[in-house]
Amino acid sequence: MEKLIYLLDRATTAGTLQHFLLGDALTNLREAGAVNFTINIANLDKDVSVVAPQRIAGPWDTIGAVVSVWTDTVDRHPAYLNTLAAIGCEVHGYLVTESVPQPCDTTWPEGERRPGVTQFTAHGKPANVADADFYRNWAAHTELSFQLHPDRWSYVRNAV
Repeated sequence: MEKLIYLLDRATTAGTLQHFLLGDALTNLREAGAVNFTINIANLDKDVSVVAPQRIAGPWDTIGAVVSVWTDTVDRHPAYLNTLAAIGCEVHGYLVTESVPQPCDTTWPEGERRPGVTQFTAHGKPANVADADFYRNWAAHTELSFQLHPDRWSYVRNAV
């Protein structure tokens, strides 16, 4: 099983993006061979910005959605990319290795909003940092985050 993550820009409103992703895109992703997926749509920006303005900053304010696709083969990537790009958004896709330090049970029906807030971040590795050091520090951050966020009920880490 392979996991692909697609970042879609904000070429359209959150409502339009949600309608597309939960409608035609979902159907087409399934038909193209997607085994499972998670769709996160950035639709709480104003609320989040009021209480935590530092949370949405830099290039992240241009991300409209993050779509994770699990598939039997990465060879289906062009079909997934074309499906997601059909709405007119710029789409960037990544093959990732998923690690789940803290899994959660899915207790809500498919297509319904997940309870709580999903935070998506990406951390680029500086060119002057060795891979081993980067991943060691990332693992240490994961452990520290359990202490900093004791009420969190899920943690997924993806390496590109």
